[in-house]
Amino acid sequence: MFKFIRPEKKISVIDPVIEALISEMAGYDAADEAYTTASLNLKTLIEAKAVEPKPDRVSLDTIVVVAANLVGIAMILAFEKNGIITSKSMSLLNRPRT
Repeated sequence: MFKFIRPEKKISVIDPVIEALISEMAGYDAADEAYTTASLNLKTLIEAKAVEPKPDRVSLDTIVVVAANLVGIAMILAFEKNGIITSKSMSLLNRPRT
């Protein structure tokens, strides 16, 4: 219902590559040179994921401003609906002459 507040978590393009590299590293020995190379690659991939742009989100301040504006509009409409007789009848009254 409130997808604009809590968007669905999207899987980045780098996540499957990181998972594949981690599963590949499980088969290596920790003293092996291939393990060292794979760990450097993993570090590079994690740094690249941190730099990846985040999706734009609607801030809470914007939501509050929009809600306040809608409440104001609703109040004006309710007043005009209920107070139309008094606002129109006041213009028909005779003004006192001096």
